[in-house]
Amino acid sequence: MHCKKLFTGFILLFSSLFIYTKSICQNTPEQWKQIRAQREAQEAKNREMQKSQEEDRQRKYKEAAANKSYPADNQKEEKKRNVTVSKDATYNYTIKRRLHEGLAIATRKDNNGYTKYGFADESGDVVIPLIYDYAYNFKDGLAEVGISTHATLIDKEGEKFKSNFYSSVYNFQEGMARVLDANGFGFIDRTGKEIIPPQYGSVKNFSEGLACVQLNAHGANYGNGKWGFIDKTGKAIIPCQYTDVYDFSDGLAGIQSDGLWGFIDKTGKK
Repeated sequence: MHCKKLFTGFILLFSSLFIYTKSICQNTPEQWKQIRAQREAQEAKNREMQKSQEEDRQRKYKEAAANKSYPADNQKEEKKRNVTVSKDATYNYTIKRRLHEGLAIATRKDNNGYTKYGFADESGDVVIPLIYDYAYNFKDGLAEVGISTHATLIDKEGEKFKSNFYSSVYNFQEGMARVLDANGFGFIDRTGKEIIPPQYGSVKNFSEGLACVQLNAHGANYGNGKWGFIDKTGKAIIPCQYTDVYDFSDGLAGIQSDGLWGFIDKTGKK
């Protein structure tokens, strides 16, 4: 009796595996494209969630600064130092984070109780003055810093990047960085030159030479604009006609139109 039950169990198990394998093998290429698009959509949502969490953290810091109340820093390693700012004055500062490209973010409180940001080297010495209202770690030799609501990039000498002040400046990818001002999103190159003036409701980083852009930066259609693709000169390569899009990868980009997902190549052909 025991052997019979065991044999029956094996039969059921192998039958289930056979049905599952058969169902996988019966997926058409179009179904596989839809599965891949769904997976990419989920990954994109996860990235957007992480970005939203970081933006929310920065917003809370700015609100706290306005109220002269500062949330606790969660970094594990902190070092207290002091720096001479003139022959008769010194101030205390704290190295808040680990080194990135040889420099770490450092903070201090000014005379009004506001937190100011700068950078210290591996010896703990301040190399970029603690004068900014916020700062991000260095990446590819540049770091975003801000004063009030204005953002720009600086190099490791503390020199302001040759660009305008923007509401936000993002990391470079493929030699281009997203920027945001009152007119919308645009792009600058590594010399700081504004290659694509801010004008879009939203943009994504360049990938394989093309960037996703969304029309309708302002007004009643904000957030409902169609998406398309531009090249690094700002030329529209694929018109803004899709509900949603994802970056190009291996020559293909996921697009959504009329509620359905599919793929296009760099000519816009499906």
